[in-house]
This record gives sequence, structure tokens and C-alpha cells, in this order.
Amino acid sequence: MSEPSSHPERPPERWRTTAARVAAIFVGYCLIVAAVLLALNMRADPFEDPETVVLHERLRQQPTDTAAQNRLRELDRQHRQEYFARRRQVRTGGWLLLAGAVGAVVALRLAADSVPEPPRVPVGRPPDEQWDAQRVQRRSLSVVAAAVLFGALVVGTVLQAPMRSRMPDVRTDAPFDPAARPDADPALPVEPEQTWPRFRGAGGLARTDVADIPLEWSMAESRHVLWRAPVPLPGNSSPVVWGNSIFVTGGSERAREAYAFDAETGALLWRRAIPGAPHAKPPRIQFGTGYAAPTPAVANGRLFVLFATGDIAALDTADGALLWNRHMGAPDNPYGHASSPIADDRRVYVQMDVGQMADEELSELHALDARTGNLLWMVSRPVSASWTTPILIETDGRRQLVTVAPPWTIAYDPADGTELWRANLVSGEIAASPVFADGHVFVASEQCVAAIRADGSGDVTDTHVTWQGYDGLPDTVSPLTDGATLYVVTSYGRITCYDAQTGAVLWTHDIEAEFYSSPSLAGSAVLLADRSGDVHVFAAERAFRALARNDLGEPVHASPAFAPGRIWFRGETNLIAIGHGPANGNRQP
Repeated sequence: MSEPSSHPERPPERWRTTAARVAAIFVGYCLIVAAVLLALNMRADPFEDPETVVLHERLRQQPTDTAAQNRLRELDRQHRQEYFARRRQVRTGGWLLLAGAVGAVVALRLAADSVPEPPRVPVGRPPDEQWDAQRVQRRSLSVVAAAVLFGALVVGTVLQAPMRSRMPDVRTDAPFDPAARPDADPALPVEPEQTWPRFRGAGGLARTDVADIPLEWSMAESRHVLWRAPVPLPGNSSPVVWGNSIFVTGGSERAREAYAFDAETGALLWRRAIPGAPHAKPPRIQFGTGYAAPTPAVANGRLFVLFATGDIAALDTADGALLWNRHMGAPDNPYGHASSPIADDRRVYVQMDVGQMADEELSELHALDARTGNLLWMVSRPVSASWTTPILIETDGRRQLVTVAPPWTIAYDPADGTELWRANLVSGEIAASPVFADGHVFVASEQCVAAIRADGSGDVTDTHVTWQGYDGLPDTVSPLTDGATLYVVTSYGRITCYDAQTGAVLWTHDIEAEFYSSPSLAGSAVLLADRSGDVHVFAAERAFRALARNDLGEPVHASPAFAPGRIWFRGETNLIAIGHGPANGNRQP
């Protein structure tokens, strides 16, 4: 009678053959997918095609070449679509590669398990060579399986590199010593009456109660045109106001600068170069965005400037002295950092949303010490790339830092970054920043326009969304509200007015123009500048009524700043002051 075997019964030989063939198919599949992904990864950067390079060079020599500017903007749109389509293809291919590797590993393992174990050999008896070969075969199949899986993971990781280079948060200067500059202590400066401290003014609302500004002017006749001052370097950042100074930024691949102009005369008060991180390579930025898209923020006598390269700095508003600067990392996308910083008495907040998918966990929200630039807190954000600017609000005694990026609108405690509430409402490439009125946060994207009550906790998608609208969905321009009505503008010129309380569409109006600048409310009039430089003025009413149309004489991408009796527009090459009083003409720096 034979002794029963201590080994489990092995599958028949044909199982091993079939499993090996299936494994070979999976390995071949993985090789094909990896080859396609490598080909995608090796394709030329769409932003460096020969025509784009030639057009950039032409514009460097002839900055006012309108035909080159228009063609470059058209190419930018095409390249942007190709860029994000390629990122989606790479991500999908990475998952397909991983799935194929898992299939190959499973099949190889089955093949290895189908090799029979060698029988027990009595002590002192040499093993049968056949069983030695089978043992080697099983081990070889296991090694091959592990190698296939490891190779797939490596290739997938390399090809799906983060959208933002995870550069360390490097200080590029010595810590600021308040004792060395007692006049720069944040407790001393008092906020002047004339202030427009951040992108779209106080609270990011783009609203002012001043009623003594002209709604009609003429560049040709210099009527209500107080002055025009050239800005040395290009940029799409909007002007901010502190006291008697107007601040803007400019930048190029080689330089980043901040400027202060006299609000009354347009004279250039100071010009400050912002140092970058040592050995940091500037990212490639599309023409339509540029290197100085983020609008500065000002608080307590400090000007905070941020550039597409990830360089942020604090300057003294009086003389432009550098108080601190640091490098926050350059994002790997066609826009660079375009979200603007905002500041309060103690902190500077920087929203850094990157990545193609929300689950990549690459996005972050930073709070820096306004006095030193040191990191106070940082939270990871479950969102994909956006170019929106956060707002600080207060409702029911609770301060909130509200952010928008696909798919979430999220409110944080500005003191420590604790999440307060979130709502799943937005999608697409989002540049439209939120606004706030009457206890509601208003958001707009290619998915919907929505009003969210700001008194919730946790996920409020199903409980605190008062209404959603689907007309005139914007992709770039931020919404505007006076609490009674809400205005959204598409980049191709459709204005939609909603009832802010109910979400009912009150009216729509089409303007044959393109828009990057966001609308502003001055008293009872809405001002909206198109890309060609025409400023459209209409009444903030429940039916459309045009009031004026004014030509600034040059393209406009930025949003205006306001103060009593004054409007400042940042054109493509000049800072322009509109108001009552004698014209001072052009001022050279």
C-alpha cells in the first residue's frame, strides 16, 4: 500500500501550459501599453511647436503686433486642450498597464503553482534532476511575476509624474528681524481710507460704494483720463491700492518685479526685483497667462507678491524693501501659479491647486506668517488643479477661508486650517473665484452656478445648497453679486443675471467680445472690460440697461481697482487712471 502524499494535488499539465500562455499575452499587452505611454511621454511639448516659438520671438521684437498676439492666443487654446488630453491618456494608460501587470502576475503564479512539487527524498539519497529543474522553474516564474509587477509600477509612476514638482519650501533669505525695522511692525501701520487690498478689492467682492467716479470717458480727448504710466514688464495681475500708492507686478522668464505708482500723478515711486530660488528653472508658461498673473495683496504696510514660478515675497509698501521671500515650488502645468495670495493682519494664504485628478492629493493650502514668511500651517486638499483665489468671510461670528477647485468648494478655519464644510458642485478648468453676500457663498464653473449657505458643517452638498443654475456658465470670469442679483460672464461674451435669492434667470445679454477681466460694481453700475480694451457699463438692475461703452486704447486682461473718485485699469502695457480732475498725461518711469 502506497504512502499518501503530504502535498496537495497539483493541477494537470495543461493548466500550466494555458496559464503560461495567458501570462505571455498579458506581458505582451503590458509591453504594448508601456510603449504607447513612452511614445506619449516623448512627444514634443505642444507649447514648444515651431510656430509658437516664432510668434514669441516676433512679439519680443514687436510687442504691439496684434496679429501675432491673436494667433498665439489661438494656439494657446489648442495646446492647452492637447496638454490636458495627453495627461488624461497617460493616466488611463497607467491604470491599464497596472491592470495588465496584475493579470500577468496572477497567470504566472498559476503557472508556477501547476509545477508539481518534488517527492520527498530519503536522507542521503541524491535528488532527482527532474525535480530540481521543476523547482527552478517554479522559482523563475515567481521572479518573472514580481519583475513584471515592479516594472509596471515603475513605468506607471514615472509616466504619471505629479503636475507640480514637489520642490521643498525653501527660504531664500535670512528670517526677517522685526527689531531691525521697528517701523515695519504690523501693529503700527493703520489701514488708510483709500484701499483696494487684494484681487477684486476688500473681501474679493469687487464692490465699492463710491459714486463720484465717471462712467464715461475718452482716451482720444483725454476726458476723465488722469494719467497713463507704462509698466516695465508685462503681467496680467490686477492693481491694488494702499493709501496713495498703486501696486502691480510684472514678469518674464528671466525677471520678476513689483512696482509702486503714485495714485495721483502716475509717477513710478519704486521698482523692486524679486529674487528666485537658486538654480530653479522657470516653468514654461502659456502666452495668455504670463509670469505675473497673481494679483498682489497688501495688509499692514506690507505688499505680498506671488509669481507663476512659485516665488513669493513681502515688501515694505513705503520703499519696496524686501522683508522676506521664499520659493514654494513651480507647478508642472501651462499656467504656473495664477491664484492670487490674500492676507489678513497675521497671515498670508496661498492656494496651490495642482494635479489632473482630485485623488492625486497634490493640492495644498498654505498659511504663512505675514511678518516672517514662516509656514504656520499647511493642509492637503482633495481637489485637482484650479486657478481661483480664495476669499475670507465671516458669518454668525465664524471666520472662514473659502476655496473653490474641482470638485469641492471647501471652507477652512483660517487660524489653523481645520476644514469647516465642503460642497461638491464644480468641475472643469476653473478660474472663477467665489463671492459672498447675505450668508451665501456663490460659485460658478462649467458645471453650474450655485448658492451655498455658509453656516454648515461637514459635507453640505445635500443640505445647504440653496439653488443651482445652468445658464451662462463661465470658465474664467469671476461672478459678481450685490446680494439681490448675481452676474456671471462667459469668456465669449454672454452676461447672465440671476436672482441671488432664488436662482431664477432675470436676463441675458450677448456682447461680441472676449473677456478675461471680471465685472465690478461701483454704486449702481457694473463695469466690465473686454480683452480688446472696451469697458462696458450697464445698470445693476433686474433688466439689462446699457449705460456706456468706453475704449481704453489697449487690451485688458486684469480687473480694475477703485477708490473715491478714481478707477485704475491695468492694460497690456500701461496703468491707466480714470477720474474727475485735470489730466496729467503720460508718466514715464
